[in-house]
Amino acid sequence: VWDMDLVGNISKVPAVGRFIIDTVKPAVLELGGPSGWISASTITLTIDGADNITPPDKLKYVWTLDGDSSTAFTQTGSILLKSLSDGTHVIDVMAKDLAGNISTPYIYKFTVDTIPPAAKIVNIYHDMKSGLTNISVGGFDNLTPSSLLLYSYRVDWAQWKGFSDRKSVV
Repeated sequence: VWDMDLVGNISKVPAVGRFIIDTVKPAVLELGGPSGWISASTITLTIDGADNITPPDKLKYVWTLDGDSSTAFTQTGSILLKSLSDGTHVIDVMAKDLAGNISTPYIYKFTVDTIPPAAKIVNIYHDMKSGLTNISVGGFDNLTPSSLLLYSYRVDWAQWKGFSDRKSVV
């Protein structure tokens, strides 16, 4: 840049500046932490972000949980979620680089289930001819369908059998 005053004097040395035009959005690559079905009501998620110019440790992040109001952009690369209710949750995370470009949302879904299922004996049938006893079991859970519950059992204080979808014991 050259300067010129009102009478036409021009600066002897130009001012030189460098800048980068950054129009590329950063990306949230992954959220690390528990996924799928979890049994804890408090979790920590780590954010992995990237950009073509801004170093990962300089990216800022904003997130929303279940569509509620978003947090402010922060440079923290982790999210602590406390007192999560049972059910499916959706968290949207966006990154912002130093140029102010904002990523598309990264969507992460997980289901919290802190209430154990309740097992029950549905029927006991003893066949007098064969001497065999058939025990049918069932159960109920607040989130898991009964058809997907797994069962473990033992007879006469023997060792517990491994969990399976078997609903009848002879």
